[in-house]
Amino acid sequence: MSERTTSPIDFERSLVDWLEATAPDREPADLLGRVLETTLVTRRRPGWWKPGGPAASLWQPRQMIGRTLAVAAVLLLLILALAVALAVGSRPQEPLPLGRPGLIVAGRLGELLLVDESGAVQRRVPTGEFWGYGAWSRDGTRLAYADGAATDPFLVVTNPELDEVARIRVPAGTVAAFSWSPDGRQIAFGVVTETEGQIYVVDAAAGKVPVPITDSSIDARAPSWSPDGSLIAFRAGVSINTQALFVMQRDGTGITRLSQQARAVVETCGFPWTPDGRSILFETRFAGVWAVDRDGTNEREIIGGTMDAGCPTVSPDGKRIAVNVGTERGMRGWIVNLDLVIGDVNLVRLHTEVPGPLWDRLPAVWSPDGRSIGVNGRVLDGGPMPRLIVDPDGVRPARTFFIDNAVMIGWQRLPP
Repeated sequence: MSERTTSPIDFERSLVDWLEATAPDREPADLLGRVLETTLVTRRRPGWWKPGGPAASLWQPRQMIGRTLAVAAVLLLLILALAVALAVGSRPQEPLPLGRPGLIVAGRLGELLLVDESGAVQRRVPTGEFWGYGAWSRDGTRLAYADGAATDPFLVVTNPELDEVARIRVPAGTVAAFSWSPDGRQIAFGVVTETEGQIYVVDAAAGKVPVPITDSSIDARAPSWSPDGSLIAFRAGVSINTQALFVMQRDGTGITRLSQQARAVVETCGFPWTPDGRSILFETRFAGVWAVDRDGTNEREIIGGTMDAGCPTVSPDGKRIAVNVGTERGMRGWIVNLDLVIGDVNLVRLHTEVPGPLWDRLPAVWSPDGRSIGVNGRVLDGGPMPRLIVDPDGVRPARTFFIDNAVMIGWQRLPP
């Protein structure tokens, strides 16, 4: 029995060793021919080989070629699969397919509201002393929000039915800016005290303990996970002159400053990534809205200069952003085409600008299918605030679907 297995094993091991030593980063066009040429070299017949003996059938010329072709084909498929896996891992994440709109999260002090698109409140969730800030997981099946008090805060995670499944104690301070990892396993969040900010990561399950991934001395705030899960964007810097956009690995290592030209980066509206993971949008205190690529290159001003602009949000297809722009008629919502040059026809005013209501200085919320935007409107007399559903193309008229001072924060994504 051992005679029947010794030579084929040695042959396959030699073939594997040769491939590991000579295989290029990407497969050459003549790879299969080179494999066959190498493996078909005739060896000296072993001393135990007898014509017609038990191992002879393994080494008949036709059968040997057939076995060699089969082994080579399998190994070629493995090499191709490895090359594809490496290529996919090295390029930016492909955007998710557009989903269907689910529930809208709106929040105010002490309460989180879940509102359907008709404006009906489906659920009210108390949040203690915290503002009702909630973040949907990327697949729209879970919600995370803060509850309790600054002296005794908790991170709460729900299941798809929005029932609480995990209550995680977090460090004291104001808890905000939740960001789910793309795989839904972890949540990054910021804890802010009167003097500093720090970013933590925790597994989204009961009994888990948050782990700090930044040092409190850099005053890190507003984490935002990249679509491929490899990086977390955030703002750091104690003084206004040093406040900039940074990225780090998911474990807090490799902190790298991205923004160089833009000054005084503001974390209030967060740091949305383009869906392909190439670029990050951010707002500055004095110079409007900017974008920069994940490696720190291609830093560019999207809209700013003498214009009062802020709070960018990216459309699900990554082609447009909604921004708040100060005009002579007050704060209005504009759509910016990321592929066109600022100052040209790419600034398309939303249908609500004239004669629609003012926008508040808060980010708009895109629906998962990209067909609508939830807008936090405002009035000047201090009354209830209109919450609008707006067509980003300006074709369908805007409609007020909810009148309340609760701020729209997120829109649940349901499967296509």
